[in-house]
Amino acid sequence: MKVPPDTSRYGTVEWLVNAYLKHSSFTERVVEFSRPDYRRVLDSVCDVRLEKGPVGDAMISNIAVSTAEKIYEQFGGTRMAEKVVTYCKAMWKRMKPHHPELFRTDTPNPWHGVTLKRRKKQTKGHVNRETVYAFASSPTVVSPTESPAWSCTCAGLFWAGVQPLETTIIVPLATRAVTSRVV
Repeated sequence: MKVPPDTSRYGTVEWLVNAYLKHSSFTERVVEFSRPDYRRVLDSVCDVRLEKGPVGDAMISNIAVSTAEKIYEQFGGTRMAEKVVTYCKAMWKRMKPHHPELFRTDTPNPWHGVTLKRRKKQTKGHVNRETVYAFASSPTVVSPTESPAWSCTCAGLFWAGVQPLETTIIVPLATRAVTSRVV
């Protein structure tokens, strides 16, 4: 059972997160699809434990660059760590004008001082010309297990190689006929 967020601890990081997620600067700039991800990432920031306790219990004015770097280090050099820095940087930037008395004056946004580690990013595979022509002239729907070139939209083919959610729509280049099949 999820406990409702505590908004009574004015000036803490957890209070800032909950205030930000309800504020128009968040709801007007972040699409609804991405909001659960922001909630998950920012809640995980609040759950990080430092020497003096969880980050969520810390006062906003106590978060300096060194503290932001410690929080970043807790997540390692992963994509999640990059999201932590990006989301927190945006939260600090958008909420400081509304509550300037809560933020540090010497460090306007401590997340600007965090240096991201370089990480090896995965590269997507490519498809050669023969595979594209074979796929385009094929009258049948190719399943994801048969070929990486399976996904497309009515506008044209995209060679994503990602598993489909429910439906694959095929638009052959030769006929422009639309065929769909639930995978």
